[in-house]
Amino acid sequence: MTRTTRKGGQPVGDRHAARAARAASARTSPGRGTSTGATSTAATPVRAASASGAASSSAPVRVRDRGLPRWLVPLSLALAVIGLLASLYLTYEHLTAGATLACPEGQVVNCAKVTGSTYSSLLGIPVVYPGLAFFVALVALCLPAPWRRAALDLPRVALAAAGVAMVAYLVWAEVQLGAICLWCTVVHVVTLALFFALVFGKALTPSRR
Repeated sequence: MTRTTRKGGQPVGDRHAARAARAASARTSPGRGTSTGATSTAATPVRAASASGAASSSAPVRVRDRGLPRWLVPLSLALAVIGLLASLYLTYEHLTAGATLACPEGQVVNCAKVTGSTYSSLLGIPVVYPGLAFFVALVALCLPAPWRRAALDLPRVALAAAGVAMVAYLVWAEVQLGAICLWCTVVHVVTLALFFALVFGKALTPSRR
């Protein structure tokens, strides 16, 4: 019959079982540590990706990356420049009392009659000054750099819409006078063309989410 040897009052079998339990516990602990480390490591790329996404969203977007129609930027800028040149000429003629106004003075086409009428001022302000400021602002907004920011699309269209409202008033004034100003007509046509170009361009531009 085999006798169980005791050491320090503890059976040998119990000591072996305790060692086995401690060894199993030691093997389990590193596993848990590795799992925690893996979780921390996995979380690091997520944070890095989030930071990268935030940085890319705050960075300026290239014009071609916005998906704008190719014709929109050059056409809008060209129309705004033409309108600005016509407005500069009308402003100069206003300041010089139309001394060099290049426009026929017929019964229907008569620039001097229109630009010198009471309708040429609104609330005491000559309309040539707001018209000049209008096209200066549109030239600035239609340059390639501002087109990189989608936030400026709505103000650009809203400004053009205000110009259309002013055109409606000036055309009404010409009807009341029974005369047409050719240089004013250039400004009117350019303003309407620019407004419709901006509206259609905005409609054709994919929205960014």
